[in-house]
Amino acid sequence: MTITGSGGAPGSGSNIIIRGVTSLSPGRDNQPLFVIDGIPISNATQAGNPLPSVGSNAINSSEQFGFTNRAGDVNPDDIESINVLKGAAATALYGLRAANGAIIITTKKGKIDKVDINFSSSIGFDNVAKYPRVQTLYGQGSAGITREPYSGSAFQSNGPARSLTGEAFYDNFRNVFETGKRYNSTLSISGGSQTATYYTSVSRLDQSGIVPHTDYAKTTVALKGTINASEVFSVNASMNYTNSGGSRPRGGDKSIFSSLSYWSPSFDITDYKFPDGSAKNYTAGIVDQPLWFAENTKFTDNVNRLFGDVGFNYNPLSWLNVRYQATLDTYNDQRTSYAPANTDAGSQVGGFISEERFNYREINSNLLITGTFNLSDDLSASVLLGNAITDIKSDNLSTRGERFIVNQFYDLANTTNFFASRSQSVRRIVGFFANAQVSWRETLYLTLSGRNDISSTLPSDSRSFFYPSASLSFVLTELFKDAIPRDILSSARLRASWAQVGKDVEPYSVGEYYQVATGFPFGSTGGFRVNPQAGALNLRPERTTGIELGGEFKFANDRVTLDANYAIQTSKDQLFQIPVSNASGYARYTQNGGELESRTFELLLRATPIETQDFSWDFSANFSRTKGEVLSMPVGIDEISFGSDPAGTIFNKVVKGGAIGDLWGYDVVKNAEGRMIINQTTGLPTLKDSLIVVGNAFPDFQLGFTNTFTWNGISLSFFIEWRKGGNVVDMGERNTYRNGVAGFTDLRYQEAVFTGVAPDGSTNTVPAFIDPNIYRGSFNSTKYMNLQDGSWIRLRNVTLSYSLPKSLLEGTFLRLVRVNLTGNNLFLSTPFRGFDPDALAFGAGTNIFGLVGRNTPPLRSISFSVNLGF
Repeated sequence: MTITGSGGAPGSGSNIIIRGVTSLSPGRDNQPLFVIDGIPISNATQAGNPLPSVGSNAINSSEQFGFTNRAGDVNPDDIESINVLKGAAATALYGLRAANGAIIITTKKGKIDKVDINFSSSIGFDNVAKYPRVQTLYGQGSAGITREPYSGSAFQSNGPARSLTGEAFYDNFRNVFETGKRYNSTLSISGGSQTATYYTSVSRLDQSGIVPHTDYAKTTVALKGTINASEVFSVNASMNYTNSGGSRPRGGDKSIFSSLSYWSPSFDITDYKFPDGSAKNYTAGIVDQPLWFAENTKFTDNVNRLFGDVGFNYNPLSWLNVRYQATLDTYNDQRTSYAPANTDAGSQVGGFISEERFNYREINSNLLITGTFNLSDDLSASVLLGNAITDIKSDNLSTRGERFIVNQFYDLANTTNFFASRSQSVRRIVGFFANAQVSWRETLYLTLSGRNDISSTLPSDSRSFFYPSASLSFVLTELFKDAIPRDILSSARLRASWAQVGKDVEPYSVGEYYQVATGFPFGSTGGFRVNPQAGALNLRPERTTGIELGGEFKFANDRVTLDANYAIQTSKDQLFQIPVSNASGYARYTQNGGELESRTFELLLRATPIETQDFSWDFSANFSRTKGEVLSMPVGIDEISFGSDPAGTIFNKVVKGGAIGDLWGYDVVKNAEGRMIINQTTGLPTLKDSLIVVGNAFPDFQLGFTNTFTWNGISLSFFIEWRKGGNVVDMGERNTYRNGVAGFTDLRYQEAVFTGVAPDGSTNTVPAFIDPNIYRGSFNSTKYMNLQDGSWIRLRNVTLSYSLPKSLLEGTFLRLVRVNLTGNNLFLSTPFRGFDPDALAFGAGTNIFGLVGRNTPPLRSISFSVNLGF
């Protein structure tokens, strides 16, 4: 499983990929399904249209803010356990929405004959985990000459040497940020009797961001209970409410971070406004003053969410169980975004404001009937029959006003140009499934399952589709358990599975639809036109087939466990939006085509090397590697581009025979021996004019080490993460070296001889003159400037905790007192030159990998918490 953050903005989300990408199309969903206590919940990340109608950061820009995944609405303190279902066999019973895997969350519940009151409170501090190096030798200006502040070239740092001018230096990449703070408290009460159990909690999180004028807050309330009406019948219900939102920092183009990449270290970024409140912008408006921009442009959101369930559990016979559950997940997300006319972001439209409303509602009905049978002394079986009905509705409204009439009055009524759009969708899925398990002498286990889904988004001829699975598990040690002592081999289990899972298409992808056409057919008369996006009438569901082989081996009385898996996933009948000729009346056409394969190897080692009455040491190491290949492409399509860096020099795209996450860029011309050919006039390498594969966004492997030491109530645990390989492109760095800000640009005004050959094959001896034009010229388009190694070794987490001995709490109203000191990202070692590379530029839920930066950098944090139990 690969988890990549979307930056350190308050409330920002994460991108989760389990065993590789299964859908190639840039707009398809590759995120796992989240299920909480049997309730499927939305983990959507809505980008919306919080941008102006024209300009480089217009509404067709795909760069996102640091939006929250909707799974982030869950209170972590309510979680009892998390189980990740990786393979198709494990997710077949959850239906097509779990085609990318599933994350199963079980929350806390009340216990019989026990009342627990728990209170926890924490305070945390955040700062930037890693900073880019800034060159300190040269001051502001261009062509070696200091420029007058507020002139067009004053933002460059290509002026004279500071040693000659005595010009001040400000490390603005550090100074622009402040220490973020987090305050979090949770109170929970649980208990119960033989008749009923209950659990309730309330929590509050307040967070201020490292970017000034940004914040995030979340309040959650949870209620959960079970009533045992009789020995055979019980009723359960739960309700979870969340209110969250805040002020988010703008990311992407025309943002705080793109402006920061221009800002010369000769100017103090914290001295950013005049007494009248206007910006001290030394760039003559070419870019925005980052801190003034943060204070005077806003993007706020306010989310109200409710999810819960009601159900019953009925055991009419000792071997029969009937379980029914009806679930609801609904939320409303209200957003407001504005930028004044005197900002680079808003100048082209005279300032703008957007207001958006996202409404989502999901209802699920789940019926499970389970029978368990002892067929003989050696043979037992269980059979499960089920039905699931899902109804999802969304209703999104977007309004935008441009060209403010009165300055500093940010309201739609204060604009002269007004735009509005609305989108609605309905999606229904009906599933029937069965599962049968047979076990023999607790040695051999065979599981067969099948599911048939009916999806409203597919054509009538193909909307009903079936997918099966089969798994076999063999406990070797049961055959010779008396021959091998448990202190040598405690258990040995081999397993194998084969499974299929399907995936439907987004609503309204079949056939053609109509849309409003303003000013058509003439003048102010409106009409409707064919939507330029259409789809084939014979679309089929995507199919993913998974094969998995593995084994679990336990040694020394279960003190050492080795678990290994090898999985192959093949996904065919890919659903693509393919560009077509405008002469056809369409721009994009959805059809099936293409096949990709991923291979994953996973290895888990757990051990308890030391265990005494007072001291223990637990250790685990987790290794994973996933490699993907595109086996075929849709007919007529040679390549699919997912996105590129701002200069269009590095592309994330796939071709037949390529790998998922391939990055394409410009290399230099080389001879047959692989030596660079040097231009004998300039002394510089010659740049190719065609793209080649220059790297891949996904790591070669990931390896994590966890150690936990406990001694007399003191516990110390730490997690070290090693990510080897994975190329990245820093979306913000190109401007820093073009403008002479990047640290490596202090190499200038000297000659260097590139290692290579002349066109005739002789060794190159012609020197190149290294000056700012090298960094601003065509050479900055090569892979050597833009492509970096995204490997890292980091201390992901450290936790030191202490629990007071129970003997000291006897006779008091307290049953638990625990204090924790936690640090995240305390150490990071990486060859990456920018901020921490663990921050996708296009936000959570994206399919664009390998492009990072131009958003809030990831955080290093320290927090202190107290847990009290009554």
